[in-house]
Formats: sequence, C-alpha cells, structure tokens
Amino acid sequence: VFESSLYMNAGNVASTPSLLKSASRNKNYLQRRSIGNGRKTSSTFGNRCKICLITTCLLTVALLSIAFFSLAERPPLNLRDSLIVKSFPFSSIISSRFPITPKTESEPTLLASKRSETLPIIAAPNSKVSQKQINDDTIPFDNSISKIRNKDVISRQYIHFIHIPKCGGTTMTIILRQMQCVRDPLKNADCCTNPGFCDWHAFRRCEAIKGCTNHMPNRPAIFKPMASITLMRDPLARILSAFFYRGHSPNLDFFQVRPYFKDIADGKLPKVTFEEYMDMHEYHNIITRMLGADSFPYRNITVTDEIYDSAVEALNHIFFVGLQEEFEVSSELLLREMDVEMVVNVTKERDQSNEKSSQLKAKLKANKSLMQRLKEINHYDVALYELAVKRFCSTLKRYPDLVAKVKKRGKVKCAFGDGKE
Repeated sequence: VFESSLYMNAGNVASTPSLLKSASRNKNYLQRRSIGNGRKTSSTFGNRCKICLITTCLLTVALLSIAFFSLAERPPLNLRDSLIVKSFPFSSIISSRFPITPKTESEPTLLASKRSETLPIIAAPNSKVSQKQINDDTIPFDNSISKIRNKDVISRQYIHFIHIPKCGGTTMTIILRQMQCVRDPLKNADCCTNPGFCDWHAFRRCEAIKGCTNHMPNRPAIFKPMASITLMRDPLARILSAFFYRGHSPNLDFFQVRPYFKDIADGKLPKVTFEEYMDMHEYHNIITRMLGADSFPYRNITVTDEIYDSAVEALNHIFFVGLQEEFEVSSELLLREMDVEMVVNVTKERDQSNEKSSQLKAKLKANKSLMQRLKEINHYDVALYELAVKRFCSTLKRYPDLVAKVKKRGKVKCAFGDGKE
C-alpha cells in the first residue's frame, strides 16, 4: 500500500521535469528494496528451519534421557547392571543416582505345599554354618517355603530363567522356547516362530521366559509364583571355558568390564594371561554374585559370607537346578518336572572349542597348584556348586531311568542311598 501511494503521488505531481525525475528515482529505489526484502525473507526462513531442527534434536535427547531414568526404576530390568547404561553418555550420573549395593535383605517367601525332604547344607569357609551341619545329611530342607514341585507354580504361563555364563544356558533357551510353545502355542506364539536360542536382535524372543536374552539374574523373581530355572557347572571348568570364549574374556570383552579391555581387543595392549585373569576380582565367584547380590556376573562387587548365604537362600527357592555336565538328563528332567511331553533334540550352540584351546585347557588343568589356587579364589562358587549337585541328585532320584543314565556316564557323583555313587 505504501509503495502504491508513492506511485500515485509521483504521478500527481509529475508536472515538472524535476518532480518526474524524483518520482523515477523513488520507483527504482522501491524495486531494489523489494528484491532485497525477498532475499532477506529467504534467509530468515532458512535460519528458522535450522533453529527448529536443533530444537527437535534437543527435545529428542531430553526424552531419551527421561526414558533411561524412568527405566531404571522398573523392577524387571536392572538398568544399573545393563550394558546399555555402560554405553550411555550419562552413565556416571545414573551410577551415582543408583549406587550398586549388595542386596542381603530377605525376600518374601512363597507358602507352598507342606512336603519336606532331606537336603544337606553346604557352607563356604568362614561362614556361620558349622562343620557338623555340613557333614549331617539329615538336616531337613523345608519345602513349605519353596516352589519345588508346586503344581500351582507349574501351571503359570511365565517362567524365569537365570542364565549363568558358560553353563549351557544358550542351548537351554532353545529347549525352553520349544517347551513354552508346547505349553500354550496361542499365548506363547512368539516362542513358536523363528526356532532357535533366545536372541533379541535375531527376533528369536519369548515373552513367557523372563531373562531369556540376558545374564541378569532378577533375584526377586525367584521368590515370585513362577518357575525359576537355572543351569550350573563346575566352577573351575566354567572359568576355563569362559577364558577361551569370545565375549567373556578380557582378551575379547563384550561387556566393558574394564575400560582398557578395548585396547587389548584392538591390539594396542598385550593379551591377558590366565594367571592375570585369575586375579581379576570381577571374574571371581560370579554364580554367588548373581544369586546373592542380584548382580550382573562381572560387576565389581566383592562376594562376602552374607552374599553367599543369600545365594544359598535363592538356590533353595529355585524351582529347577540342572547341571551342564549332564545337560541331556537335565533337559529331560526339567520337562518331567514341568509336566511337559515333547521330544528334545539337543544341539550344542556357540561351541568354539578347537584343538589349540583344548590343548591349552588340558595344560592348565594339569597344573595342580594353579587349579588349587583357582579353587581357593572361587571357594564360594565351589561350595554353591556342591549344593547344586546335591539338589540335582535329590530331584533325579524320583526317576530311576534317569538315575541309571547318570550312573552309567559317571560325570556327576550322586549318593542315592544304595552304597553306590
């Protein structure tokens, strides 16, 4: 409107040459100004787009931060021990807000059947259990506060799997997915598709198996009305296997146990020897740490007598304890305890053994002083494994055909009351 009024005024007063010349200059000025405003408007629009993009990115980061902090409050997922936290930029903030402390408080127990059976107690060195109790096989094991042989627990849709590293857990998840598919193919449809071991990234999942895709123990779930299942292995054999296995060794660490382990994998630092590996406390007594402190296996938590006692309490409430040394029998025993009829086809997963590693393992096993020192360092796990073996044998004795298989193989020593092991 302003421009038009100037044109009109210029036309009305254009009676003299000087006024015409002035009007012409005004018209040219307005045209140049119009072009300049267009360029300025275009530049302003671009700046606004940049501001909007930056604002969107900042809001996205803020929302993701809120999501991570909120997930840390969820009981099923212990974010403090999650690998995601360790790679998250604000991991130090989360660690300070949620400090890692061993959980030694007693969880609520589950009242079940009044059935009781004898089960010996295994004590770690310096623990409160006396040597007389250790040698007394008649100490009553009170099942009135456990889930063992509880039909109500078996009938539940969900099960809880505690995946202890290098104990055959990956292969066991294949059987667990098949088992859950057989139990209820409609509700557990995700267990039936894409057969194989649990793998989140490969879309081999099963929502009806808690703990199927990670090594988080989720100890409180042991005391809830669902079947908790785990596999154990002789601690010395498990440690040897883990050292030569990718991901669970300092020489190729997948869990960021220590920051400089990445430099070892990249070849910037020399590889760790087995003797050095033995002295790294993150790898000591990981089974006791998982069950007693509700911790990721390689977390920097010192295992104490209290944590061991807490682990024994958890072990006594686990529905089924199998052994890696008798994996096939353990698989069949689990299906019978769960009242599931299906054919088990055991395929060993992630077997990275080769001639070179087998020779190195044999050489280490032959070093008696080294094995004795390894046993002393991991004495809590050794004691807990002995208790797990007695628990396994106690369940096994209900099935004479499986007892015969175990006796024939001789990998696990069970005292069945007949004078033979």
